[in-house]
Amino acid sequence: MTRTATIIAPTGRPTPGTESFLDRLSMSEIRRFFATLEAVSHIRLPIELLAWLRGDVQSFLSHEALIIVWGDFSRGLIHYEILSANGTHVARPDERAVLPLLQGLFERWIGNRRKPFHMTITSSLFGWQSLRSLHRACAGDSEADSALVHGIKDERRRHDCLYVLLGGRSLQSPQALEAISLLLPYLDTAQRQVTHLASAQLQGEKPQADASNDGGPATLSPRELEIMEWVSKGKTNPEIGMILDISMFTVKNHLKRIFKKLDVLNRAQAVAKYKALILAI
Repeated sequence: MTRTATIIAPTGRPTPGTESFLDRLSMSEIRRFFATLEAVSHIRLPIELLAWLRGDVQSFLSHEALIIVWGDFSRGLIHYEILSANGTHVARPDERAVLPLLQGLFERWIGNRRKPFHMTITSSLFGWQSLRSLHRACAGDSEADSALVHGIKDERRRHDCLYVLLGGRSLQSPQALEAISLLLPYLDTAQRQVTHLASAQLQGEKPQADASNDGGPATLSPRELEIMEWVSKGKTNPEIGMILDISMFTVKNHLKRIFKKLDVLNRAQAVAKYKALILAI
């Protein structure tokens, strides 16, 4: 007797309690979600990145601030910038407290098998006080106290990225973990397509200052800003060359141009003026 297999066709409805992030969206929300992903290909300017984060992304992953961290975490050579969801200026907290915290979050992400995780911000752990102060500066009177963390490991150039979202309790939901998993590759692509915001704002200063001797802000290229960041951390020309994968002579030539633009005579003066420019942003 011939036996025939019975094929049970799926009903198209997930088992109650097992719905994914997309399962919970209406058809119009799904169309808007994929439009959000498609919009990344058109982002070229910092203002476009900010508009995307404050608009499209905010509707699916509500947050009050985003910390973007990038660099070589294995050697502690990392940068970070802070984007407030409401567009307010946010003063950079003490790096001596924040950088070890960000390094620790990256290590925790690695230990979590590179999966996103959420946590409650407390002031009892080293570095959290600065992060909590930052969070309050972005959130105002909000009682929000949550962080959502995810990252991307670069196996080729040691240019890893970590993303820390600060916001309310919604960031601790399973849906938030799914949303950041889906959005992160697009967020990472978007931020890599634009000049970092500090660089963009410094480059926006009046070019006339270049030719003057009044010590005013000068126009620095993204590479020059990157070099000054490492100079401000006490790195030598050979060390900067190794970090940026360029020769120490190229670093030296960049510094000559930087000194001229900033109207300074040495590294110490350049660092002082660079930090003043960063604080003024």
